[in-house]
Amino acid sequence: MDLSSLSKEKWWGDDYLYELNGFWLLPPFTQSVILASFPKTLLFSIWRSITFVFCRGLIPCGPYHDHVMGYKKLNLERSKEVFFVTYEELMSDPKTHVKELAKFVGCPFEGDDAEEQVVEVVKSCSFEVLSNYEVNKSEESPSCWDYKNCLNNEIIEHADALTKEKFHSNGFMYGI
Repeated sequence: MDLSSLSKEKWWGDDYLYELNGFWLLPPFTQSVILASFPKTLLFSIWRSITFVFCRGLIPCGPYHDHVMGYKKLNLERSKEVFFVTYEELMSDPKTHVKELAKFVGCPFEGDDAEEQVVEVVKSCSFEVLSNYEVNKSEESPSCWDYKNCLNNEIIEHADALTKEKFHSNGFMYGI
């Protein structure tokens, strides 16, 4: 069937545009054909689209990998002005990085009890403590933030390849 032969009074759309863009999209006095997707199919399609957009650097704030590498290089060139630490580094040795951060912002831990102060700051900022505040309580389980529980192997492999290309090729062994 040649779709160009269809009447101009016919309107084709899909199920999620109506709610996102408002009912005014439907032209008055026309017949409408709506193709509804199974919700999980639509969710998967959107997820794949977001992955594509992220990996191409088309997200609103620009290419993620380029931003991270820019900050990493800036930290190496101007370490007195830029403090750079990865989440994983911070989590693996929080006391060291909290001390470095305090020194960087001009508030180093001092005195005989400096080490105890660091331990107290690390403890008071821990996930265990912060997650018990009412404002931070969530119905979601911690595993929902684990990419291995959310992304399929194809997406993980694509992200790893991009990370190797953007980070590892520049000597920044991070992200995999």
